[in-house]
Amino acid sequence: SHRSRPPIKPAPLAAHPIHHPIQPPPPPPNPPAHVAGEKKKEEMAGWKGQRKKAVTRSVKAGLQFPVGRIGRYLKQGRYAQRIGSGAPVYLAAVLEYLAAEV
Repeated sequence: SHRSRPPIKPAPLAAHPIHHPIQPPPPPPNPPAHVAGEKKKEEMAGWKGQRKKAVTRSVKAGLQFPVGRIGRYLKQGRYAQRIGSGAPVYLAAVLEYLAAEV
């Protein structure tokens, strides 16, 4: 025996608490002058054809020996099918240490 429930009446539509229905809603607040992480169009115009100065892996590792060249030699020498990204840095550091000891 299925009981019939009384129909649910929708709540009366109340006026929005912020503005009166006849008045237009207030304009949105102005966005901040400079949003963090974004550059203004004037600043971006100067970066059209420029790029950041490249930082070599030797400089990042604080070494004098060329990390990129040693990595290239490791790959071209076919010492292994794959060469890890840290291997040429480590080898450059070892070679630089040995050269400094002599």
